[in-house]
Amino acid sequence: MVVLGYLAIPKSREQVVGRSKLLWYIVLFAVVYGIIIEVIQHVATSDRHGDPLDALANSTGAIVGMLAVRFLFFRVPSLK
Repeated sequence: MVVLGYLAIPKSREQVVGRSKLLWYIVLFAVVYGIIIEVIQHVATSDRHGDPLDALANSTGAIVGMLAVRFLFFRVPSLK
């Protein structure tokens, strides 16, 4: 979700906010979205239950996605 969110942002928006700050907003959205989904599963359905470990796994996935985006797109080219 984080990688797709970063790729979906136009370059003009990236220059206004800053790449790093924009990436943190995307991660925050992914974490909050994962928590909301788990709460809705617990409250709105009778045959499913929300699991805090699922919310933790979603958050971990968002952070891993952020690290992947930083590794792939934020590298400074070498001077060689």
